[in-house]
Amino acid sequence: MALFIKQIADKLAGQVAFSLPEDATTLKYNHVIGFLSEHPTIRMGNKWESLISDLGSINEFTQIAGLGQASWVSTSKMAWKGTDPISVSLDFYLITYLKSQVDGQTVGNIMPVSKQAECFAKLVAVSQNEHAEGFFKGIRINVHGGYKPNYFENNNDVFNNVTNALSKENSAFRDGGDDGNGTCQIVINGNGMNTVILKDMLLESLEMTPSTVRAGYWNGIENKGINQTASFRGSGEPLYIKVSASFKLAHAATVSDVIGMFGGV
Repeated sequence: MALFIKQIADKLAGQVAFSLPEDATTLKYNHVIGFLSEHPTIRMGNKWESLISDLGSINEFTQIAGLGQASWVSTSKMAWKGTDPISVSLDFYLITYLKSQVDGQTVGNIMPVSKQAECFAKLVAVSQNEHAEGFFKGIRINVHGGYKPNYFENNNDVFNNVTNALSKENSAFRDGGDDGNGTCQIVINGNGMNTVILKDMLLESLEMTPSTVRAGYWNGIENKGINQTASFRGSGEPLYIKVSASFKLAHAATVSDVIGMFGGV
């Protein structure tokens, strides 16, 4: 049965594969595969506002001065105020379907579902920064597997040469590292083909519903199932955990992000 479920999952069912950071400093990541229960929802957007949002004071002044009412049509044109990061909402199941999972063992990249759920939950919790030294060791914390944004990494054309030099030499900036460290990669798969690829994602919210049904299997079946002398091996592992998670890109969406999302280079 487990092999049958795995064949369906690998070739037909909608899957979502995650690469989840555990320690950005050592570049340690966990790999988890879930089974989609709903189609993913991807959101993008721009912020548009009037160049001058309120002309009330100007309009009143021109009337008092006897200049007539000011025209607001031209100044009501929309001005770009920023582009939102790509965000995605995913509903999926972490399912116990292998004997090793029932036994609570990790084989290769396949972990028991409780450990898989733990990998997600750690990203929405804080921990002490074990890599800090001296005074900072007691007060610095890790968030999202050690994610630390470097605000100057992609702004070489914006900031002046002095600031660029600081971003390269100053240890405070150097701690930021590569913005890709500590972020998630998500691959949404349908019918055995990669449909959507999302990189540099941050886990924003998480809901988990563990099944109250526990996993288990029959051990010691003999004579091809005709005469059975078997015992049932139970497990503390839930049969499944339903997960609803929302992710957000670590920066404003770029054209390169969109091209890469749909399989481009």
